[in-house]
Amino acid sequence: MRIRRAAVAQFFCRCNLLTCLFSRAAGRLIVLGYHRIRPDDPDFSTPFDDFVFGPTASQFAAQLRWLKAHAELLSETDLLDCIKSRSMHPKPSVLLTLDDAYRDNYSIALPILKDLDIPAIFFVSTHQILSRELGAWD
Repeated sequence: MRIRRAAVAQFFCRCNLLTCLFSRAAGRLIVLGYHRIRPDDPDFSTPFDDFVFGPTASQFAAQLRWLKAHAELLSETDLLDCIKSRSMHPKPSVLLTLDDAYRDNYSIALPILKDLDIPAIFFVSTHQILSRELGAWD
């Protein structure tokens, strides 16, 4: 039986495991990669692989608010400064990435990131844009 990601996430939250894990990550770098952000619309469907979608917009915003309260969210410049100085923040340091530059990264994720004043790095798959081909993961 396939365990749903949402059930695992709820288990982590209810048991306070994420907070415990983060407390042990002080002074370390955590890179969180998002791929696609699902709209909040309960009727949303996609012709692509549904599994490449991560959280809904509301879940994404809630995750970011939690991270902002429990971690140092790094920009690319912050990360480079940490590397140059060979020191990390006393809190866990988190670098957020969004992969492949789907429209939902721009229309859903970016406004949430801006609203919460959280930096992120967007990786743009230029080959797919120039060739007008879908990625193999789709």
